[in-house]
Amino acid sequence: MKPLQRSHLTEEEIALIAEKIKHETLDEVDSQLRKHVSKCDKCAGEVLMVYNIKYDSPPLKHTEYIQELSANFRKMGGRNR
Repeated sequence: MKPLQRSHLTEEEIALIAEKIKHETLDEVDSQLRKHVSKCDKCAGEVLMVYNIKYDSPPLKHTEYIQELSANFRKMGGRNR
């Protein structure tokens, strides 16, 4: 797989990841996108924002993923690296 060639995910990719988390199918998302979100505070924050707006609570399967995104985002003070 080729590395992500741009700085951030598109709005569609952000929405897709939020939807896949909700439907417990995150493993269907391209690994490069998942890797980017785990390292990019801006994109992680946007995934969390979209998820929180659309859904009330995380599915059990991906609760740890959401908590990890939240912790990383908070740890960096919500700033992009």
